[in-house]
Amino acid sequence: MTKRGSKGCVIPQSNDYSCSPELDPSKTYITKIETKANGTEEIKNYRDIDAIIDPLNEDNKYYIGQPIVCDTAQSKKKQISYEKCGMSSKDGSDVEFIDYVYGGPTLSSILENSDSPERDAEFYISIFKGLLNIFKAVQLLNEKNIYHFDIKPDNIVFDKSTTPPTFKLIDLGDSKYIPTPDDYKVEYNSIGTKGFFPPEKFGKFGGAVFMSFVNDDREKSDILGYDNENKQWILKLTGEVKPVEYYKTLEKDNPNPLWYSKTDVWSLGATLFYIIQNLYDDIELNKENTMNSYTNLFSTINIECIKDIMNSMLSLDIDERPDARTALRLYENCLPAETKKGGLKRRKSKKSRKSRKSKKSKKSKKSKTSKKSKKSRK
Repeated sequence: MTKRGSKGCVIPQSNDYSCSPELDPSKTYITKIETKANGTEEIKNYRDIDAIIDPLNEDNKYYIGQPIVCDTAQSKKKQISYEKCGMSSKDGSDVEFIDYVYGGPTLSSILENSDSPERDAEFYISIFKGLLNIFKAVQLLNEKNIYHFDIKPDNIVFDKSTTPPTFKLIDLGDSKYIPTPDDYKVEYNSIGTKGFFPPEKFGKFGGAVFMSFVNDDREKSDILGYDNENKQWILKLTGEVKPVEYYKTLEKDNPNPLWYSKTDVWSLGATLFYIIQNLYDDIELNKENTMNSYTNLFSTINIECIKDIMNSMLSLDIDERPDARTALRLYENCLPAETKKGGLKRRKSKKSRKSRKSKKSKKSKKSKTSKKSKKSRK
């Protein structure tokens, strides 16, 4: 199935389209068909990011999918692909095939295509645990002043080739390196996917301006705009309407010029919302077996804790929204100890415990001998 995107087409794994000489069955391949201008920019983005992040992303630890420019002549069905993508070029002179090697299925396909009986406690435990790596990826990128700007379930893949398997970010083609607020460009506001980019990016405003108001009587449902479908989604996501003053974050009222630095945090919070929504839909579908099926989930993962973090990440007040490092720390605290960075706390070996007991015993004997000695001198 060909997916039409804002910059071209994405074609799933197929020998007909892929320019890779051999396909590794353990990996997922996609081919992107773009104009040469977009393709060149996308590849440059990856190279720039790799130059900044490497070697912190060694072995594709946090994100994968470095693109390979294909020779279009290797595609058996290039003409059909152009037509499906609506590309104007007949000879392919200004069209480029770019191959990406991804590690596995996307988070969205896992949640949308899994059969209900398989979506038990262990299914969701593995998702919440695996998502920790995405929090680490966002923290790593943001602290290097790199912003993904399009985090969503379609851009998170389950990499089965690692031990243990985990989630990784893909599609950094629209990511931007923004070392200072002056490097932010107005056109960056258009990057992202509806439902997963924050409300401060709605509309055609520039710089640090978040939202503008005609008067103080406007409520949240009026100012979030975009379209009715998205407005209802945001209302459902953020809960009750609060006073308009809460959302007044024009540059003159909120001098924080780094408002864009919380964009990825919102998108990751919206991804959490998507997962939790699926979880509760499954619980509803399995009402009769809920106690048996999901007890282990709620005893292993602190779901209420995750929901609290999600709500803070989806704060419409940018200053109240955590940064990536804080979001990572809070999320880690909701997971079992063995999932965290250091794993399970090491238990002292028997030898070590014996050694400590022995030292304690010697110290105690020495103390008693010393007291006896002082007493005899008296």
